[in-house]
Amino acid sequence: MFAIDPALRERLDRAGVAWCVIGGCALAARGYARFTADVDLLTMDGRVLEAEFWEGGESPELRIGDWEDPLRGVVRFHGEADVDLIVGVGHAMRFAVKTAEVHPTVGLPVATPLALVLLKLEAGGPVDRSDIIGLVDTRRQLGDDACRPPIGGLDCNPPLEARRELMSAPRRTGERTAPQRERAFPHRARPGLLQKGRRKRSGAALLEPRNFDHLTRRRAGRAGASGNGVRPSA
Repeated sequence: MFAIDPALRERLDRAGVAWCVIGGCALAARGYARFTADVDLLTMDGRVLEAEFWEGGESPELRIGDWEDPLRGVVRFHGEADVDLIVGVGHAMRFAVKTAEVHPTVGLPVATPLALVLLKLEAGGPVDRSDIIGLVDTRRQLGDDACRPPIGGLDCNPPLEARRELMSAPRRTGERTAPQRERAFPHRARPGLLQKGRRKRSGAALLEPRNFDHLTRRRAGRAGASGNGVRPSA
């Protein structure tokens, strides 16, 4: 089906680098074959991006990503079929490496069907969407439901009444429904009212001419009462 240089695998395994096969070769190993010109390997170990890691053997091409790149870098080995050792970031790639299984035919760690779907969803290109459809259809024909996440036997297609009940229920433990929120926080249910029933006054309302005149009269009245000024007549 495909193969990688035994010296490359030995170096990775000897250094304790966790890796797996992804991309078109992994799709083929999982039953969905399509054309691919190279072999993609994935790891989360950044040591492979250092030149010292490859001393004493073949010198690959090292490509280091910057903060805008979705990958930390790529180690490329040129040959009849280029081998790209991708150093990834993010939960989908970490999941792929962690859950990879040694394929019985290939003899290499290959990403699971679910991990491949997650990687393709993260990539989000037209070819990736086509790969998801092809892989899921292939796995269904093989009688394998491995593309579904392990969600504890949750029914993904419940009856209509069950769905309505689920939508109306509190989303988190302790979260109040709309009627409960209205009873607990009446001032929130009626915008503009405080909990004591008084209208909240904003800074803009205080600058209205009517309110400004009212405050002026109050201050002038206080000044007149204290003997420091004349109280204006009504």
